[in-house]
Amino acid sequence: MNEENNKNIISVPSILVPKLKGVGSTFFNQMLEHKTKIAHTDIDTGRTETYECILQKTIRTSLAMRSKGIKPNDVITICSHTSMDCFIPFYASFFIGAISASIDPKLPQSDIVHLLKLVSPKMIFVIPESIEVIEETLQELNMNAQIVVIGKTNKYLSFSEFLLPHPEENKFIPYEVTNLKDTSVIVFSSGSTGLPKGVCLTHYGLLGLLYQLRYADLLFETSILTYANLYWISAVAFTPGCMKYGANRLIASGCDLHETWAIIKKYKVGGLFLNTFQMIEMCKNGRPEEADISSLRIVVYGGAPTTKEQNIYFQSCFPEAVMQYGYGQTEATGTIITFDPMDPRDLKLMKEKPASVGRPIPGYLYKIVDPDTEKSLGPNQEGEIRIKSDFLMNGYYKMDSFDVWDSDGFFKTGDIAYYDEDYFFFIVDRIKELLKYQMWHISPVKLETILHAHPAVHACIVIGVPHEIDGDHPMGVVILKDSAAGTVKEEELQKYVDDQVGYHQKLRAGIRFIKKFPLTASGKISRVQTKRDILEGKL
Repeated sequence: MNEENNKNIISVPSILVPKLKGVGSTFFNQMLEHKTKIAHTDIDTGRTETYECILQKTIRTSLAMRSKGIKPNDVITICSHTSMDCFIPFYASFFIGAISASIDPKLPQSDIVHLLKLVSPKMIFVIPESIEVIEETLQELNMNAQIVVIGKTNKYLSFSEFLLPHPEENKFIPYEVTNLKDTSVIVFSSGSTGLPKGVCLTHYGLLGLLYQLRYADLLFETSILTYANLYWISAVAFTPGCMKYGANRLIASGCDLHETWAIIKKYKVGGLFLNTFQMIEMCKNGRPEEADISSLRIVVYGGAPTTKEQNIYFQSCFPEAVMQYGYGQTEATGTIITFDPMDPRDLKLMKEKPASVGRPIPGYLYKIVDPDTEKSLGPNQEGEIRIKSDFLMNGYYKMDSFDVWDSDGFFKTGDIAYYDEDYFFFIVDRIKELLKYQMWHISPVKLETILHAHPAVHACIVIGVPHEIDGDHPMGVVILKDSAAGTVKEEELQKYVDDQVGYHQKLRAGIRFIKKFPLTASGKISRVQTKRDILEGKL
């Protein structure tokens, strides 16, 4: 390791992770331990399932998957909104050593095509509403995955068949891994190129979540509510905690944020997790007078940057609860910097430094680096935050991940940050060109490709115009061909793009025509300067 860079590395004492036999064996034993506790509650119907019930369902599903030819390291996909049933094949994948790679049914078909092509699943569990798009995708890819419908079907296997009694269920032994650094689950993320990647999270990384965060006692002690489905790292990362503590996972098929106050009261929610956009929406009009949140012990939110003012306001909406926000990445199996609500000093400094995302957590090495010179930086110097840990992913599925690690083995997060003298971190900006609209990653490259295809466009880039609620509103910045000047309107190009993309990818900030792009020293279009000039009214 470079000695010059070594002096500014921040190290937090590591944590002891017991010698476990993999996620499947761990979950199996924890379901047995908590068998009389409520594991799932459907908040739409009030129906509940115990850990003993989900264990039986998971074993039966595991045996059914094996009988259909699913073997260790085969990939299965779950395409479903959040439901009691969708979690069972997820658990079962760990029980038999398969690897799940879930997708959100709300994704545009072009994204689903790319993701399924990337992982080539052997089996797809799908809700009835998404059967048609899955059929079309498999046909386009000439892929022969088995379809299992979570619901009614006259054409395919029904998931209900997987839950029938099996003569071997009482003899079932879960799959044991020999190397905890093997892939346990794939969670999709997007890299700086904008193309979704399959992040391979390890058994060690996922099980490490059971021991990393001291606030787990607060979050998982009773019932927990999150609206995230299994496409998101938050839903995946919360599962080990639910299993370890025997938490009651409240399940909602939809997301009516205005009803969340009533849900907290009705189901005595102890731990609440929301993404940043959901938090903003829920607290839009403050806490209702009739709200009873006395059961709420901790509120966790994150996934996108928040301002100092927003953090202070959120705290005012939940004055009795511990507020928990921080910084994380899918590649790091979740949270990597946060406040520790079990530490009185952190609780005090959380209020004194509301713009900070917290302090480093155990099990990681951290450094701030000048991305141009690779020089390691000290306190109050802005640079790229890089991390090193055994909890990190083992790579991207079937993709080269060499360039995301530096020469010292640190993962390049792509985010600009700094830390102060107390080692509290502050996130400043993103190096990555990805935009984020209401927690959805948007690829500027994808939108630019569509814009470039219009016969009137000479050159273009897509930038994000900051929005106080949504995050980024994409804007197309365009130089027209001379032949099209004066004949093509901004609205025409905006409609041209919006008609070809999903709801969250639309050009909400419109189109801006310009005559010339600012360039970098190497002659490339400067996205940073273009965005700055647009926001300052210079273009």
